[in-house]
Amino acid sequence: MNNQNIFFSQEKFSIDELPALDIAVSRLLLDKVNSNEYSSLLRLYEGHTQVAFGPSDIRKPGYQLAVQEAKKKKFFVVNRLTGGHAVTFHDGILAFAFMFHDREARSKMHYYFNFVSSILQDALGSLGFACNVGELTGEYCPGQYSINIENKIKIAGIAQRIVANAVYVGGFIAVSNADLIKEILVPVYSHLEIDWNPNTVGSLENYKSDIKKNDVIDAIKNRLSSFYTIKQLSIEQALIQDASKDQSKYCN
Repeated sequence: MNNQNIFFSQEKFSIDELPALDIAVSRLLLDKVNSNEYSSLLRLYEGHTQVAFGPSDIRKPGYQLAVQEAKKKKFFVVNRLTGGHAVTFHDGILAFAFMFHDREARSKMHYYFNFVSSILQDALGSLGFACNVGELTGEYCPGQYSINIENKIKIAGIAQRIVANAVYVGGFIAVSNADLIKEILVPVYSHLEIDWNPNTVGSLENYKSDIKKNDVIDAIKNRLSSFYTIKQLSIEQALIQDASKDQSKYCN
């Protein structure tokens, strides 16, 4: 991957009137990566106040009760672009969306999981966090490539979506306010009848009280610069307008 470009955007677009706009923007950008308009791309931005449900959640008998619970807590409800269970976003969470053009994407699922998880692990390690890659027993939205601290708390989740000639690797990094994650997910997971351990919820702030989201963003960009030349991505207004029309497809 050396000497390739990766286009980078830190822009957040979701607002209360259009809570799933960031999801719709990423989906349209994935189409551009699929057609090789961009060979590699990363969006890294502050989360909006929402619960993002996975496809398997939607099929559960208690899904509508889980939705009502989230909305009662003043959280918007959106649908994930990837698999996985419900996760919470708020202004203490960084959302990320890596996208790579690759005609062999379908045969390289674990390659991209490994690549992204190692980028995040190394970046957080440079900030002094003792991170591990792997699933904690009882973690929320469990995954083989989750990132935890000291095998105690999950601080990042990673999921994937593959299209014809591209792969999307998205997820979250919990920087601060882990209590809000737990407050939302305990009743939501109860309605979804998902067995888990709320003690696996945590954030970087639990280990470093003065950590800032920009510290994490800078560390990830610095690690990426070992593999890519980072180019600033200016997302076209026309794409944002198209995404505004599409975003309702990802809302409940």
